[in-house]
Amino acid sequence: MDNKYNIPKKKKPETKQEIIQEQIEELIKRRDKLTNLAEKEKINKEIMTLFAQYERLKL
Repeated sequence: MDNKYNIPKKKKPETKQEIIQEQIEELIKRRDKLTNLAEKEKINKEIMTLFAQYERLKL
């Protein structure tokens, strides 16, 4: 019988694209928790830079 409480472990990112995607997700979570607009803008700039790298890797 299968163990219904068996939760799969989060796998580690293997490719450069997966690593960047994980970094973007973490930055988005951090940005959403902030209230300071200046800090949000700074983190948003980092997200856009990483997203550009991510899109280039997809090509």
